[in-house]
Amino acid sequence: MEQLGGKVAAKIVAKAVNVPLIPDSDIKLTTLSEAEAEAFRIGYPVMLKASAGGGGRGMRVVQNELELKNLFYDAKK
Repeated sequence: MEQLGGKVAAKIVAKAVNVPLIPDSDIKLTTLSEAEAEAFRIGYPVMLKASAGGGGRGMRVVQNELELKNLFYDAKK
């Protein structure tokens, strides 16, 4: 259960046992350029949320690159 306590750790466990997952980023997105590259790789729309805290608050559906530019820094707060 400890391994499933955080969403990042839970995804690692799920991938290790071949649980099907939606496409996601395998890296910590610390810059807008990293987020843009990952969104391009995955394809829009993407879901943007900080990896810790909030209980889902601040989760945003991002439809395109302009929205990503506008919402990325809000998610980092």
